[in-house]
Amino acid sequence: MTKHDISIKNLSVDFRDKLRLIRAVDNVDINFQSGKITGIVGESGSGKSVLGMSILKLLPSNAIISGECIYGNNDLYKLTGDEIRNIRCKEIGLIVQNPFKSLNPVLTIGRQLREPLMKHLGKSKEESKKIVLDYLKKFGFENPQEIYIKYPFQLSGGMNQRIISIMGLICHPKWIIADEPTKGLDSILRKNVYDVFFNIKENYTGSMVIITHDLYFAKKICDVIVVMYSGEIVEVGRADEILLSPKHPYTRGLIKASPSKGMFPIPDNINNIDEIGCKFSKRCPEFNGKCQCSQIKLKKISGHSMVRCALYD
Repeated sequence: MTKHDISIKNLSVDFRDKLRLIRAVDNVDINFQSGKITGIVGESGSGKSVLGMSILKLLPSNAIISGECIYGNNDLYKLTGDEIRNIRCKEIGLIVQNPFKSLNPVLTIGRQLREPLMKHLGKSKEESKKIVLDYLKKFGFENPQEIYIKYPFQLSGGMNQRIISIMGLICHPKWIIADEPTKGLDSILRKNVYDVFFNIKENYTGSMVIITHDLYFAKKICDVIVVMYSGEIVEVGRADEILLSPKHPYTRGLIKASPSKGMFPIPDNINNIDEIGCKFSKRCPEFNGKCQCSQIKLKKISGHSMVRCALYD
């Protein structure tokens, strides 16, 4: 671990729901290595976005976080509101999903992009405008002056995705967290997003956490893949190894469910058992008696691979 890594230890996240608590992330340990692009994949509800957004304390007010998130000399979970705001944008940037919901429709593109420069880096309005115009040009806008004065609704989806990407990068953060950047996009817009992230990787930073359901995207850009199921990490390894030779039955199911593999869904409740031990056991086609051990730990099975599965006990 280096001082620029993001190291999460014993992270659990619960949400208050009236009279009960719902656990979204369950005792997770993971080190996001500086200089590497880590993809977090899993079905909706697996906890991947909750894990990613916890790093910058961007979870709803009903979230209860326990554990540590060490970055530099700080435990990010212990920082005050002002202190974590100084980390956002300057140290760890965020590229959110759905730019139409994330950009303010009544503010010009220029104003929204220059604001973090003025707030976080103390730039003047004129200095900020010059930097924004330069970024717009770097991200493929041939007429940056015209884009600067436009509103989000006057731009296409692909253009707005590039604007959101610039917003996450403009303060030169050491890290980028991207939350489902291709979610809900058609094939043309997905291609635009792929190009944006390859540009980021080549020219801005190779330290990224990408939360995604898009396995093709993860295969193309990620160095490491973390697979989550029901709030737990079930497999970690090099991207090429996991996608070509997955170890966990859930990971194999995710790959078979992708469009390129025929979209075969993961079965639901095929084993009539109590959910003890492995959380995937009710749905697992490779279920055996060991799956209901009281605790199945994430263990190393090779130099780069870790898996949480009774098949490897």
